[in-house]
Amino acid sequence: MSFDVFLIKTMTKIDHINEKAKSPCEQRCSHNIWYFLFFLLVFFPGFRDPYIVGIDSENYWEFFVSVQDIDIWDSNFEIGYTLLNQILSQVFDNQYAYSIFFPVALISVGLCLRFFKKYSVSLLFSVILFILMRFYDLHFSAMRQVIAIGFILLSYDYIIRKKIVCYLLTILIAASFHKSAIIFAPFYLINYIKLPKLTAKTSAIMFIIILLCLQPLKWIIFTFLSNVSWFNSYLLYFENDYFSSGIGTVFIFLLTMAVFLIATFYSKCPNCSEMKIREQHIFSYAVFVGIVILEISIVVAQLERIAQYFLQPLCIIVVNSLLSNKKYMVLLSVIIVLLISYITIHYLKDGWVKIYPYSLSLKRS
Repeated sequence: MSFDVFLIKTMTKIDHINEKAKSPCEQRCSHNIWYFLFFLLVFFPGFRDPYIVGIDSENYWEFFVSVQDIDIWDSNFEIGYTLLNQILSQVFDNQYAYSIFFPVALISVGLCLRFFKKYSVSLLFSVILFILMRFYDLHFSAMRQVIAIGFILLSYDYIIRKKIVCYLLTILIAASFHKSAIIFAPFYLINYIKLPKLTAKTSAIMFIIILLCLQPLKWIIFTFLSNVSWFNSYLLYFENDYFSSGIGTVFIFLLTMAVFLIATFYSKCPNCSEMKIREQHIFSYAVFVGIVILEISIVVAQLERIAQYFLQPLCIIVVNSLLSNKKYMVLLSVIIVLLISYITIHYLKDGWVKIYPYSLSLKRS
């Protein structure tokens, strides 16, 4: 057995300890592994220094400090996020940054891990991709949006089970934390539209066609959004160079597209149930839409954040496709490339470099 096969199989077996564990001691051990993983993912964004880590961290903390004097209906932030801050400010000392950062990380990371645990054949590998694909980075800054993303991930349950009322309620909750989450609402229509299975070839052709139409698409989007009153405050972000020179965005798009095409190339799963095939189908189209939005963000920078609502299931379809087809070497290669690119991207994307170096802070200075 080669080293890569041994490594992948060993890490995958860790995911299934719960199912195989018989003694109470084994069960406690397996639970402790994932509790420790959850604690780590919550701890770092939960106890970050707001003056060093995260572009918006300081603003969110200042809002938390003064939220008791703010009318919930006159707040600059959405009602859900404002209400959460007011509740937490009554419970915890607002002189400590973690009084708001930690609960938000607990909610957002918890919802993400629940999603991976439920739909991925390997929680461990999905978490690795979650970090290396930069989805985790968002939890260090965009506090409102990561909570919204968490509820969007929860809404997949209701898409799959075709419970439209629960789905719409979940979307409304997500939008109460970040209004842009409403863009995900029409995705429920996938239950009523018969779409063909996505293939690597078809997806690649579509991405090329869209790439050739970027400038017209930019004009259409900008014209539409400039007439949406609540979006006027975001128009500044639609400058192409607002966050970076554009090189970083292109690099992220190409990398995400390549990972997705690998997943669709190996998407055949002869031993999967109809439900698993349906889940994979829904997740694949969500990621496809996300990559299209990410592609348009090359010329409309702020759409990179909008794409995050659709891209998260990529952590699942990659793992499920490659492990189901026993493509261990391919999965290991993807992880290695992502690890290298993860470091590279933070040099190209200067606007997000504030996430590093990491720093902890407990008390307001």
